[in-house]
Amino acid sequence: GAAFRKVADLAANQGRLAHAFDSFVGMDEPSPADGGSYPKGEFNIGGPQEFARLMNKAGIARELYEMWPGYVPDSFAKVPETLRFAFVILDLDHYQPTVDALRWLPARINDHGILALDDYVPRQKHLLATRAIDEFLATRHGFEKVALFNQHMILRKKPTLKPT
Repeated sequence: GAAFRKVADLAANQGRLAHAFDSFVGMDEPSPADGGSYPKGEFNIGGPQEFARLMNKAGIARELYEMWPGYVPDSFAKVPETLRFAFVILDLDHYQPTVDALRWLPARINDHGILALDDYVPRQKHLLATRAIDEFLATRHGFEKVALFNQHMILRKKPTLKPT
């Protein structure tokens, strides 16, 4: 939750609400595209209540964020259609949830919004999140690359052209 603590603090300083999409019980079962990496349950923090307790202990009040528990894409099911994001960190590791998130997220990111993609490892193009990210980048996605460092790719959403 270290990255989320920073995001929640940043959002609060801007009068925004942070959103945590997570199973809170660790990874789902890996698929063949994941090469057996990150077995089911890895990174289990003990559920949503434990996440809230850890955030509270770190000084992040519960009213500063919304939790959307469940595996991707199931955690997206109850999200209001109108919810938009200015800054997203996508850190799902596994291939299929990354594909699902990259199908769902772009329409919900504001123009000029930032999409930070974790676990982008170009030397492992056929595995995990890298494969999903490369597939996304091969589409007409509406983002521009801002930076690539330490297995992170940062994208910024291009403005949507409005008809005149």
